[in-house]
Amino acid sequence: MSAHKPGSDSIALKDHNSIHQILVNTREIETLFAVIMSSYIRQGVFTFFLLTAVIAIFNMWADPYNIYRFQTADSMRMSRVDQGMSMRLSKPWQVMQRKPGVAIVGSSRSGSIDAEQLHSGTEAAFNLSMPGLTPQEMLYAVEHALLVGDLTKLVIMLDYETLISSDYKVGIGFEKGRLAPHDTLAFYRQALADAFNTLFTTSVLTHSALALSSKKISPTLYYPDGSWTNSSRMWRGESGYVSVGKNLIRLSGSTSDAYRENIRALASILAVCYGSEIDTTLIISPEHIFLTDLRETISASTRWYKFHEDIARLNKEVADDYEEKPFTLFGFNHIRGVVDEPLPSGDVSPQAWFRDGIHFRKKLGNLMMEQIRRPSSDGAYLITTSSVEKYLAQVEAVRKDFTAVNGKEILRYKRKIL
Repeated sequence: MSAHKPGSDSIALKDHNSIHQILVNTREIETLFAVIMSSYIRQGVFTFFLLTAVIAIFNMWADPYNIYRFQTADSMRMSRVDQGMSMRLSKPWQVMQRKPGVAIVGSSRSGSIDAEQLHSGTEAAFNLSMPGLTPQEMLYAVEHALLVGDLTKLVIMLDYETLISSDYKVGIGFEKGRLAPHDTLAFYRQALADAFNTLFTTSVLTHSALALSSKKISPTLYYPDGSWTNSSRMWRGESGYVSVGKNLIRLSGSTSDAYRENIRALASILAVCYGSEIDTTLIISPEHIFLTDLRETISASTRWYKFHEDIARLNKEVADDYEEKPFTLFGFNHIRGVVDEPLPSGDVSPQAWFRDGIHFRKKLGNLMMEQIRRPSSDGAYLITTSSVEKYLAQVEAVRKDFTAVNGKEILRYKRKIL
C-alpha cells in the first residue's frame, strides 16, 4: 500500500475550490455577456426599425411618385421628378384615390388634355393616358376606373400606330395586380411590393432627395388630373417630325395579326362601356397632314384609311350587340388651318398646334373637348359607317392642297426620313 502524503487532501480541496470558482466566474461572465448582447440586439433592432421608419416617412413625405400625398398634390411638386417612366406604377394608385366619374384614356398623344374640361357636375375627372398605352392596357385602365369609382363619362383617344403595333402588349412597369379587385391575394402582394419599392429602395431615396432639394422642375409639367405638358426642346419641331416619320415607316410593316388582336381589345373596351352604360365618346387622334402624305409615299395609306372604316364598323357592331345607338365617333383630320399648319424649320413656334406631327399641344386638346361639349359644322366630323368615306375624302382634299403648296418643304423632310 502506498503511503498517504500529508497535506494532499488540502491541496486537492484547494484545486477543487479553484475549479469551482472558475466555473462560477465563467457562468457569471456568460450571463453578463448574454445580458450585454441582449441589450445590443434590442438596441440594434430598435435602431433598425427606427431608421426604417425614418426612411419610410422621409420617402412618404417627399413622395416622388405622388401616391402617398396625392390628395394634396400640386403641379410644381409633381413636376420635380420626371414621371414618364413611373406612370404605370403611380396612376393606378392615384385613380384609387381620385375615384373619377369622368375620364380620358389614350396614349401620350392625349396626355395634354385637361380632364377637368369634361366636367358636367361635381364628379372627379382624371386623364388615364400613359406613354405607349396599348389597347390591352387601356382595357385594364377603364375596368380599374370603373371598379374603384363611379365612371359615367369617358373619352377614348384612338391612334392608328397604337392599333397596328406589335411591340408589346403591356408597357414596362405594368402589373395587373394593381388593377385587381381589392380583396384578392394578387392585389395585396402587389401593394406590398409597391410599398417596398416606393419607400425603401435606393432609387426612391435618390428621387426623394431630388424632389425635396431641387428647385428646378422637369421639362415635363405634370398635373393632379393626370395630364401633362411637355416643354422640352428635345424631339419637337423638325427633329420630332423626322423621328415620328421614321417610326411611322417602321410600324407600317406590322403584321395584320397584331392589328386584329388590338381591335379585339378595343371591342372589349366598347363592350365594357356599353354594358356599364358609360357615356363614351371616341376620337380618332388628329395628326399633321404631312404624315398622311408620307403614308401615301410609302404605300401605307390604304391600311390607314381602312382603320377609320374598321373603327366605325366596330362601334356599330358592338352597339348592335347591346341594342344601343353607336357611341359618338369624331374625326379632326380634315380641319384646315390645324392639320395643315406650316412644317417647322427647326423648333416649333409658340402658336403651333403640334409638337412633332402626332403629339398635339394643349390648345388643340382644348379645341377637341370644346367640340365634344358643343359640336360645330366647321369642327369635329361625326364619323359613322355611312359618313366615313366622305370624311376621308375631305382629309384627302386637305392633303392634296397641302402638297401642292408645300412641295419643296415636304421633299426636304422626306429626304431626311426615307
